[in-house]
Amino acid sequence: MIEIVKPKKCTDKSAPKSIKMYVVEAKELDCPSDQEPVHWRIFTTHRINNFDEAKQIILWYRMRWTIEVFFSDWKQYEGWCQMAKQPGVEGSNRGLILSLLTDHAILLHPEQTALLKHKLPALTVGSLRDHVRFEAIVTFIRHIIDCDNPALALADCSEQLKKVVPLAPSKKHLNHRVIGRLAPSPSLKYKEAA
Repeated sequence: MIEIVKPKKCTDKSAPKSIKMYVVEAKELDCPSDQEPVHWRIFTTHRINNFDEAKQIILWYRMRWTIEVFFSDWKQYEGWCQMAKQPGVEGSNRGLILSLLTDHAILLHPEQTALLKHKLPALTVGSLRDHVRFEAIVTFIRHIIDCDNPALALADCSEQLKKVVPLAPSKKHLNHRVIGRLAPSPSLKYKEAA
């Protein structure tokens, strides 16, 4: 156990003068030779009196790390929140629900399940997502090729895709807006005269 003293610069009068913390150190013993072993030093205010309580702290922090990885993958690969254009709580909920459904589907993917079953490292969300997209494209192409009339099937699918992914005019570009009369600012007139 260690004791951390309140910093002198702390202005919170309700803060305690010190906090007692327990330290749990966890080292990975059977690490693959091509990876660096996990080595955690966890500082916690939870009382630790025995090995089982220390293992519980490690389990909690391991779960917390999984959540951190989830958020990192969510921000980097899925981007559902960018697609949930509804503002407020409802918009946030939709992004989170879509992301959780995607993660659930990815967790149940046969390749991911096989790795987890054998206690091997899981696949990243981004690589598995890209793999699933590739599988969908191959399935789509196979469907077109196997049709009695591939040209007609491709044309029909193209029209359906246009309905699902419509083109949208940009609101960022101003070339369609009438801005009005433009004139140089006084500072530009001054520079031109100089």
